Amino acid sequence: MKNGNSLKHCKLVSTVGAITSVEVKSATTIVATFESALPAAAVLTLTKGTTDTGVKAVIDEARKTATFTSDAKYVAGTYTVTATAGESKQSKD
Repeated sequence: MKNGNSLKHCKLVSTVGAITSVEVKSATTIVATFESALPAAAVLTLTKGTTDTGVKAVIDEARKTATFTSDAKYVAGTYTVTATAGESKQSKD
């Protein structure tokens, strides 16, 4: 750093690693696994088609697994997990 310049001009970027798997564990539980730890700013959604299920994810301590547990059984169909942090976004069915 010259002339007292600091990191004030740097932009921190959070990135979301690839989703390595999305598995149905039971009629009420879907688990997504990520290749790297999710950033604290990550927002996770679970959709069926274009509809958000409204089920909130519980992220494990290592921040590499997200579990979506529904109060009711999931209806048969294709579900997509999407993780977003800033401009970084990953999705997997």
